[in-house]
Amino acid sequence: MDTVKPTDAHAMPAERLDVAENSTTAYVRVHGRATFKIAPVLRDFVQHELSQARLGILIDFSECESVDSTFVGTLTSLSLQCRRSGRACIKLFNVPPQVYNVFHTLGLTMVLDLASPPPSAPIDYRPAEPGTYSRTDIASLMLDAHQTLAALNDKNALEFRNVIEFLRASLPSQ
Repeated sequence: MDTVKPTDAHAMPAERLDVAENSTTAYVRVHGRATFKIAPVLRDFVQHELSQARLGILIDFSECESVDSTFVGTLTSLSLQCRRSGRACIKLFNVPPQVYNVFHTLGLTMVLDLASPPPSAPIDYRPAEPGTYSRTDIASLMLDAHQTLAALNDKNALEFRNVIEFLRASLPSQ
């Protein structure tokens, strides 16, 4: 069980994104567990960077312990959006074996761009600013993420069918 000591009050969260950018490229470093808790932060940062006409978004997984389906589905959805728009590319690097295995199992190694690490340059990372997200916002993001994964292949469609049905039922009627 995780416990927080009083001296840990100002410690960085176990799951977080650090970000940076220059005139052409945005950078993301994933720390800890990449889950539904930080998936909206990733989405918002990437969408902001695309609006700033960045040519590429490089995501470093060297500090990532694990990923959940919402985070992976959000990442896949963003990658597919970038490909369709032809605006920018998202490249993933330093992907640890346990995260690569999730990508492979879900059939994402053909969809996501796994690249060699870029030449090292001084990058001034800062913690990504989390937004405020309602339960409906999170459920909507989770639904989109799982629908993206399900659309990729029959195995994913079967695996995530119940999750998608549950999420659809939990969202207010439109």
